[in-house]
Formats: sequence, C-alpha cells, structure tokens
Amino acid sequence: MAWTIFLILSLLAPRGSARAEGFVSGEQSDALQSIGAAAAQLRTSSVLQDAKGGRAAAGGSSGEQRLPGCAALNRLWLGRFRAQLKPDWAAAPLACAKAQNVLSIEEIRDFDTARAAYVLDSTQWTDTSYASQPLVAGGGASAPPNMLEWVGSRIRALRYDTQAPYAYAEGGDGSIHLTPGDFKMETGIGLAAQFIHESRHLGFPAYGHVVCKVGDTIGYSNCDPTIAEDFGGGGSHAIAALWLVWIAHRSRWPAADRQQAADVANWVLKMRINDRAAADAFSMRYFAQHLPPEPASPSAVYGMYVWLIVRCVAGLPY
Repeated sequence: MAWTIFLILSLLAPRGSARAEGFVSGEQSDALQSIGAAAAQLRTSSVLQDAKGGRAAAGGSSGEQRLPGCAALNRLWLGRFRAQLKPDWAAAPLACAKAQNVLSIEEIRDFDTARAAYVLDSTQWTDTSYASQPLVAGGGASAPPNMLEWVGSRIRALRYDTQAPYAYAEGGDGSIHLTPGDFKMETGIGLAAQFIHESRHLGFPAYGHVVCKVGDTIGYSNCDPTIAEDFGGGGSHAIAALWLVWIAHRSRWPAADRQQAADVANWVLKMRINDRAAADAFSMRYFAQHLPPEPASPSAVYGMYVWLIVRCVAGLPY
C-alpha cells in the first residue's frame, strides 16, 4: 500500500521544462511524507523479514518470489548493484544486524536502493510473452530485458539530494536525484518503477513529457503522448506503466505487490496518457476492462452551469 500511495502521489506534480522533474512536487512533499510514512508502517515487519530474515529468493509453497536474505543482498549491493546505479555516496555494508527502528535514513536509503536494484535485476517471470499481437505497430509483447542494466546504461550517477523537494532526472549530467522522502523501507518495486521513469528522461534518445490533455494536470507538461508496448519506445510514464503491468501479471512477487502494481499502472493509463484510445486498448488487453469515462473538466462544468442559468432566466425548459 505504501509504495502505491508514493507512486500515485509522485505522479501528480506538474512538470517544469528546465529539467525532467521527478514524481513529487515541492507543494506535495509534505503530504507525501506524512501519508507515505503512515502507510509504510503497515508493511515494515514483513518487508524486514524478507530483507533481513533470510527467506529464500523464491520461497514458500506458493512459489512466490521473495527478496534474498540480507547477507546475499549485501554482496550484490556492494558489487554489481552499485556498479550499475553509480550512487554518489560512499559504499557501506547494509546494516543487517540492526533493528529497523534504529536505522538511520542513510541505512534505510541503502536497503531500499539495494532492494529496488534486486527487483530490476532478478524479477522472475511466469511467462515471457503475451500470445496476442502487440497493440503498437512494430512493438513486441515480450518480457522486459534486465531493467537494472537498462537503467544503468542510461544514467551517469545516482545522487542523494537532501535539498531537493522531490526526485528528478538532471539531463545536464545524466543523474537521478533522490531525496530522503523516497526511502521508506519497502519491497523495492515502487522505487524500481521510479528508477525506470527517471532514467527514461536520460540517455539517448531522451524523453520529456508533453502537455496534458487528460487527467488532473491538464495544461501542464506532465503526460506522455501514448502508451508503448515494448521497452525500446515510449515516454517515462508509459514505459514505467508497461513494466508495472508485467510485474502485475507475469511476475512471481506476492499477490499484494502485484495488485498494487496493477493499481498504479491503471492510474497512469487514466491520468497520464493523452491518447485515450491507445490507453483504452492497452487497458482492455492487459486488464480486460475499458477505462472509465473522463470526468468533466472544470470548464465544461462551468459551461453547463452557464447554460442552465441562461435558460432559467429566459424561461426556457432545461
């Protein structure tokens, strides 16, 4: 629940043009921290059992995938994960021996970043394709590539920015900036989706946003023109939503995490994809449901009231 709230809140912010801004605006950062922190408490005990209690990576009778034990995650973190993400802070082992309630924000940062890297690198798929034809001409409906390497190939640095009000991608130096509010001792799926979103703004070709024609930020540069169905095209919202759909329907992560991934992907389709027809077709293909009708815009509602008032004053039926 916590990372679902985080991602949806982080997608609300209008985007500026000077840099590819992250999911959360300064105006919303306080709300995010209070809501996210409260919701995160609902998940922390099970999350830490995965990260620090030594469950198998694909344990349990259900065959669900779990995070590795802390010692194994620490080896990956200090080796290949840091090499791919290129964090600008000093390397330190994960604080495996410490209780969660005494972890520093820097130690939580390292745990969350390592988990996100694991999700990007090692998600297990139940299938590697969809049987039907892809929606997007020339696109493919095959499983995601190694998304840790995909992110790593696009970014030059991962920066811990205590001054920024929200996460963002800095095109000038090819870096992703993360804030203390981005780290909440979670399973890693939410932060992994944010890495995908932000890194899509970087590299070549770089993808920005376009002015929204749908959703709650109409008129702001905060949307993608359409939805993609392959990992070589599409904007930041679109490609993160596609990855979340694969997490929801083709991964072995626990059912609650898969449902949260589906919820966020659905929200992106409704609120951040301008091509309503393409988003609806995507929703039908992957969720077997049409998108709900768009709510009337404030201008449309205002126009309706004006129409009613005019007819009432004129004594006309309405």
